[in-house]
Amino acid sequence: METFYATNLGRIRQNNEDQVGIWETPTALVLAVADGMGGHHAGEVASQIAMESVAQAVTYLPAQFNKTAAKQWLVEIFEHANQKIYEEALNDPSKRGMGTTLIIAIFHQNFLLVANLGDSRAYLVQENEIMQVTEDQTFVNQLVKMGQISIEEAAHHPQRNVLLQALGTELKIEVDLYDIDYQQVYGLLLCSDGLTDMVSDFEILAIFQHFATAQETGEELIHFANEKGGKDNISVAIAQGGGEHDVK
Repeated sequence: METFYATNLGRIRQNNEDQVGIWETPTALVLAVADGMGGHHAGEVASQIAMESVAQAVTYLPAQFNKTAAKQWLVEIFEHANQKIYEEALNDPSKRGMGTTLIIAIFHQNFLLVANLGDSRAYLVQENEIMQVTEDQTFVNQLVKMGQISIEEAAHHPQRNVLLQALGTELKIEVDLYDIDYQQVYGLLLCSDGLTDMVSDFEILAIFQHFATAQETGEELIHFANEKGGKDNISVAIAQGGGEHDVK
């Protein structure tokens, strides 16, 4: 599969608090997106710490590992990053309250796992359909699950970006782990809400269908989000290509 990742300031924000990365090992492909929050540039500090934690963990990923070991590896990344961000905020008053979302996918030849905290998303794209893998850890999504508001109302709710969890804001976190059952994967997308607040799932699928390479798809997703307003930073990490994942 081809890969591509990029982050973009958008059309409104003055600084970019997103971080994104992709790493290839002999046996796995790892994708990650972090969307920071907090004043005085603290959000970008939090997201940078999160992404550095992922990058460091990849260097210690064993050559051979199973699904159980990969799940533990993912959880440990979140716990390590959470502790570092929390302590950094305690030690620097200007960074109090900073935090970040974090979503990581590990694509092994035998399995696909996604770990998530916050409202960045993972999508699995097949030839004619798109599936949102993750559930947003937001106040508004909780209202939807409780039946108090509709999905359509959630899209325009004034508190739609209020997170129930973020890395670095509390000492205890509960990471959502998703074990994806798949036969063939045409595309895997990780993204910040700067994309999904502007671009619908249907539009994401259409762009995947229209463009043959991960780079073309990623660049068009960012361009389209900016065309529709670009109200936030926009980040994408994409693995795209026909058939089963082939880890070199």
